Amino acid sequence: MGRSLKTYKQEKAAIKGISGGGKKTTVSATQPSNPIEGEIWYNESNEITYIAVENDTTSTIEWKEKSSAGGSGISLTDLSIVTNDAAGGGSIVYNDSTGVFTYTPPSVPDTAGFASAASIPTTLTDLGITDGSNGDVLQTDGSGNFSFVTPQSGGAVTVYSLQDSLPQSNNSVGDMAFAEDTDRLFFWTGEGWYQIALVNQSPTISGAQSSYDLATDGTPTVVTLTITDPEGFSVTPTYSTSGLTNQATVSQGTGANSNVFTITPSTNEANAGTFTVTFTASDGVNSAVINSTFDLTFAAPPGGVLFDTVGTTNWTVPAGVTSICAVCVGGGGGGSGSTLSTNGTSGGGGGGGSLNWHNDISVTPGEILTVTVGAGGTGGSVGSNNATTGGQSYIQRSGSDLIRAMGGVDGVYNTIGGSGAAGGQYLTINSEGGGSGGRGGGGSDGNVGGGGGGAGGYSGNGGDGSTYNVRVASTGSGGGGGGCAGTNSFTTQVTWGGGGVGVYGQGANGGPSLSAYVTGSGSTSYTTNSNGQAQQGSGGAYTRNYGGGGNGAEDDSGAQGANGGQGAVRIIWGAGREFPSTNVDLASSTTGETTV
Repeated sequence: MGRSLKTYKQEKAAIKGISGGGKKTTVSATQPSNPIEGEIWYNESNEITYIAVENDTTSTIEWKEKSSAGGSGISLTDLSIVTNDAAGGGSIVYNDSTGVFTYTPPSVPDTAGFASAASIPTTLTDLGITDGSNGDVLQTDGSGNFSFVTPQSGGAVTVYSLQDSLPQSNNSVGDMAFAEDTDRLFFWTGEGWYQIALVNQSPTISGAQSSYDLATDGTPTVVTLTITDPEGFSVTPTYSTSGLTNQATVSQGTGANSNVFTITPSTNEANAGTFTVTFTASDGVNSAVINSTFDLTFAAPPGGVLFDTVGTTNWTVPAGVTSICAVCVGGGGGGSGSTLSTNGTSGGGGGGGSLNWHNDISVTPGEILTVTVGAGGTGGSVGSNNATTGGQSYIQRSGSDLIRAMGGVDGVYNTIGGSGAAGGQYLTINSEGGGSGGRGGGGSDGNVGGGGGGAGGYSGNGGDGSTYNVRVASTGSGGGGGGCAGTNSFTTQVTWGGGGVGVYGQGANGGPSLSAYVTGSGSTSYTTNSNGQAQQGSGGAYTRNYGGGGNGAEDDSGAQGANGGQGAVRIIWGAGREFPSTNVDLASSTTGETTV
């Protein structure tokens, strides 16, 4: 049956009180006094339920039977609650005929898509957001709405073949352009194109020497490079070679060791030589380069060469020879002839040549050195003061001296009290040791000819020749040659003189000759030595070679003065050899020596 809204509200309030909504429910046999609208009273004596309602006429609260208030009469056991699906803002409805309360929850946003999804969303479209075009970006309006939009243009780099082709309109701020013809990068500011500086600094490379001497036993040489790039990029070095054949192998490390290079030399002497490795570090734009020369040289076995032919020779340094030792002896001066065939003035003796030696002269295999051997001075003829000085002996490189020995001065006519010719002077330049030649003896009117001076020694001077009035010559020193006694002879050519010097290292001093001459009857009278020749220093033979000064002719012999002994040059090489006396003998040249 129909009910007023007020009656419905009263019943609803009463039921709420029963269910704990705050309205009082009384169960008793006596009617409660002063009820409040909506209270429930269950009369246990007659088992009738009453509800407190307002009288519409008197506005007082009265107890009315439940059925009288519009109900059909239900018991407490009839009360129940039913829940509907969510809809709208939600509601609760009571059916007073059945005692059923119906609850409809408020609706929430549609979750049907989530409920039906087989898995967690993985794309924006799974969340209900419509996809945009390629290159679009997702944008929010700040109110929970999302959409894809096309980004503002600008910022991309466009490549143009010609700088003049860059557009001057329809550009966006931030546009960039690269001109291939000028390698320039430009930025559009809204007003025009502005050039952006492009800077690429060169890498740096270090750690390699300019030259290396490779080991002949096969031990590798390791080169570790240090490479840096100012822009911070990783740079891997490379290498190339020039002149490399069989001298060695070159290998490069890998990965973190790509900056390590191993050069492994050959142990075969036939593969000796020099090559160059060029190390390069490039960042693709700029490069840094460093060159290293590698030399594989096998030391030559001990050897030597003797130059005893007067004149100049071009000598090529043998393979494997990087250092030489040398000794030079200058030519002895020629002895002077007499002034007349009879009763003239005797000739003076020539001075001895000097000796100089020098060790550890640096040379290069294959280079050409000039070697000159000085001649002995020519003896003077009768009546002519024409004896000649001994020649100089030396070694040169491109016209510059490496070592030089001076020749003895020629003998001349002399008068009473005159002195003989000077010996060759020992030079201290480009020399480590040696000695000057001995002085030639002076001649005189009606006397014997002067004796020739001895060649210089390895550590002292040659002996002096005897003079016309002191007919005793002196012994050489420091391995030098002895001086010669004066000549008293009727022979046509004087053939003796001061002692020379050997070139195979310092030995004994050369002894002098004493008064030796040929008698007027043609028979020879000797005081000492065979044939009157002084003794060679550092050798022992009786010879003017190398560097002995020639004797002067006797006053009335009509003879020509003696020639001086020629000079010589000897070159040796090999480890542990040096003048004046360390392994410089001929036997120490294990591969032999050549004579030029």
